[in-house]
Amino acid sequence: MSSAFPRSHFEVGSACLRLSDLNVELSQFCDDQSYSKTISTLQRLEPTQILFLPQAQGGLLEKITKNEISTARVDHVARSNWNWQRGLTHLHHFSSREEAAVLGTDTSSKYLCLSALAALLAYFEELSKSFVKGTLNIK
Repeated sequence: MSSAFPRSHFEVGSACLRLSDLNVELSQFCDDQSYSKTISTLQRLEPTQILFLPQAQGGLLEKITKNEISTARVDHVARSNWNWQRGLTHLHHFSSREEAAVLGTDTSSKYLCLSALAALLAYFEELSKSFVKGTLNIK
């Protein structure tokens, strides 16, 4: 069995929404066993809430996150909401036309961050909150 990354590395995807200005930051990168890049990214973003898959409950990343970002609330979003195709659709629908054209090309193979985007927006839909077409600044 071959892998694109050594066993000591993990692919991580994220989507972070800042409600004050409707900016969404997508990222996907290879991280180490201690998730140092993920934690560094989260510390930079200063989240008030972090969403995980239910399967991650009690897992290493969730434990490290709770320890390092102790002020953030942790919730879980159903696996069915982590859908990269839905994320790509949301990217085209909620970003401006100009952004969507560039982002669609740049992110079409970034399945993890697109899945995270879909889960993030599904979470807001469950709270009966929605966004208007073209209003999110996705980067």
